[in-house]
Amino acid sequence: MNIGISIMTIKQSFSLLFFYFIMKGVLFGSLLLFDLNSLGIVLESAINIFFNISVEYLILILIIKKVRKINPDFKLSNLSINSVNYKLFLTAFIFLVGFFLLYYFTIGLWINEMAKEPFQEYFVKLETEFKRNPYPIYGSAFIIAPVFEELFFRGVILNELAKRFQFFKAIIFSSLFFAASHLSISSFIPTVMFGLIIGFLYLNGKSLISCILLHALMNIFMTVIDL
Repeated sequence: MNIGISIMTIKQSFSLLFFYFIMKGVLFGSLLLFDLNSLGIVLESAINIFFNISVEYLILILIIKKVRKINPDFKLSNLSINSVNYKLFLTAFIFLVGFFLLYYFTIGLWINEMAKEPFQEYFVKLETEFKRNPYPIYGSAFIIAPVFEELFFRGVILNELAKRFQFFKAIIFSSLFFAASHLSISSFIPTVMFGLIIGFLYLNGKSLISCILLHALMNIFMTVIDL
């Protein structure tokens, strides 16, 4: 394997991840300039969800353009429902449910108590906002995040890393990028595990729709557990 290419690929992945953060920060930060609370929950939720989708779509388009400068032949993998390997999908879902339950009711309890989150104020504010109006967060967690995070982390990052690295190395690197993007110490381990399993699912069929559906199901499951 060409070491120079591998190193450049990791640098390019970090660059894309950094670009992803900067763009989200700038665009979502602009939304804070407007007071939407006075519009009512329905209109506020609709604007939030529409803005969220628009921002994620714009970022994805810009990232794909950047990737095509590196790899002109790049294209997103299969989004057809017919590409789903239901046996593998169900196996991945059952394993993740079991792991998350085991983790969050054992070592996860201790980590949540001990960990000092670097963005604690943000998470507290997010929790307060969720109690006031949960609909934009539901829309983000159940639809927007599964779609756009899978298109980015599996459809772009893992897809490109898999061309330069061995199977498991590519999955591990992409999982670490995915976990780091969530900016949470307490959820780092389960997010890495989720990235490993969903990365394995992706590389065993190149079905992005499988990853999106699994991501959405796990977010729904974790939301129910937290209620």
